[in-house]
Amino acid sequence: MLETQVRSTRRAVGSRPALWWLAPLAAAGAWLLLAGSILSHRVFVSNDALSNYAHIWYIAESIWGRGTLPLHMPVLNHGEGYTFPYGSLPWIGAALLWRIFGEWAVSLLLVLGVVAATLAALRWQPVLRSPLLLALFLLNPFFIEAALLAQFPFLWATVCFFLGAAALRRGEDVQAALWLALAQITHPAVLMPPVLALALAYGWRRGRRRGVTLAYSASVLAALPAAYLTLATPALSENGALAVVVNYAGTLSLRALVLVAPPLLASLRPALLRHAGVAALVAVALPFAVAPLRRDLWALRQLTMEPSITAVAALEDATFTPGAVYRVLDAADGKVSMYRALRAGAVLDSDFFPESINRRNWSDPDVYSAFLQARRVQYVLITPAFDRAFRTNEHNLLRALAAEGRAALVFGDGYVEVFQMRAAME
Repeated sequence: MLETQVRSTRRAVGSRPALWWLAPLAAAGAWLLLAGSILSHRVFVSNDALSNYAHIWYIAESIWGRGTLPLHMPVLNHGEGYTFPYGSLPWIGAALLWRIFGEWAVSLLLVLGVVAATLAALRWQPVLRSPLLLALFLLNPFFIEAALLAQFPFLWATVCFFLGAAALRRGEDVQAALWLALAQITHPAVLMPPVLALALAYGWRRGRRRGVTLAYSASVLAALPAAYLTLATPALSENGALAVVVNYAGTLSLRALVLVAPPLLASLRPALLRHAGVAALVAVALPFAVAPLRRDLWALRQLTMEPSITAVAALEDATFTPGAVYRVLDAADGKVSMYRALRAGAVLDSDFFPESINRRNWSDPDVYSAFLQARRVQYVLITPAFDRAFRTNEHNLLRALAAEGRAALVFGDGYVEVFQMRAAME
C-alpha cells in the first residue's frame, strides 16, 4: 500500500520527486528526536506537563494506596481542588500504569498519544497515507506543540475525536457517539465546540441528519458531568469572566488547527501534489517560524535539561510543614517546585494553571494579606526567578508584612525564601 502511495505521489508531482521528500524526511527526523527526548525523561518538564504529573500521581496514590477514585483533590486549590478538571480517561490510564512505570508512565503515554492520534487521523482520512500528506500532517506546528508542551489530555481527546469523525464518515453512528463522548469527556472545554461543528458538517448530508443528531446528542449527554467538573474547578470559578474567555478563545483557536488538519489536507490534496516541492518547503519551515512566535523555545530547551531543584532545600528543611497550605512562586522551572511541594506533603493554594496561580500586583499589603487569608495560605515560597520573570510586587509585600510582624522569614538560601503568614497560623 505504501509503495502504491509513493508511486501515486511521484506521478502527481512529475519528474522532480526529490524536493517533496524533504517533508517526509523532516517529519520522521523531528518526531523521532522529539519522542526520544521526551522518553529519556522520567519527568518531562514543559509548559503543561506538571499538571498532568500532579493529577496522575494523586490518582495513582488513591487507586493503589486507598482503593478509591475521588472526584475531589484536597491537596490543590487550598483544599477545594477537583481531581478531574479534565483529562479523566488518559489520567486514569496513566495512573494504572504508574504502579509499573512510576512517573515515566506519563512520558510514555504522551508519546503514545501522538502515535494514536496519527493512526486515528489516517482512519478518518485514508488519503493521508500519501507520504507527502502524512508528512504535512505531522509537521503541523500546533500538533508538534501539543507534544512539546505536554498537552496530554488534548492529544488523547484528539484521538477520540478523529475516531469519532471516522465513524461518522462511514455512517457508524453508534461508534461515533461513543468516540465523540470520550473526546468531550477527556477535554470538555476544547472538544465540545469542534464536536458540534463536526456533527453539523456530517448532519447536512442527505439521509444523515437523524443518525448524526442522535449520535451527537448522546455524546453530549454523556459528557455533561465532565463539563460540570471543568466549570466548577476554582481555576475557572475564581477568575474573572473576561480573563477566562480570552484565554479560552486563544486555546481553542490554536488547537482547532490540529483537529481540522486531516480533512483540510484531504480537500487540498490535488493542489498540494501539484505544488509538492513548495508545500514541502513551507511545511518544513513552518515549525521553525511558529516556535519563537509561540514562545516555545523554552520548552525546546527542556528536552535536554533535568528538572529544577530550586525548592528541594526548602522542602527538606525542618521548617517545612506537611499538610500546610503553601503558595509556591517560581519561574523558568515549569512548575516543578509546585509539584515537589505537593509530593512532599504540602497543600497548594492554587492549581497548576496560570489563571489559578494569580500572578499580579496588589495595591497594598492589606489587600494582599486578605488574598492570602481567603486562600488559607500559611506559607509562601518565592524565588528571585519569579521576581525577574513576572515583575510583580509580591516579594516586596511579603518583606513588608515580615517587617510589620504579620509574617516571618523562616527559610532562605539565596535561591528561595519561605515566609510564614502569622494570621493563617493563629
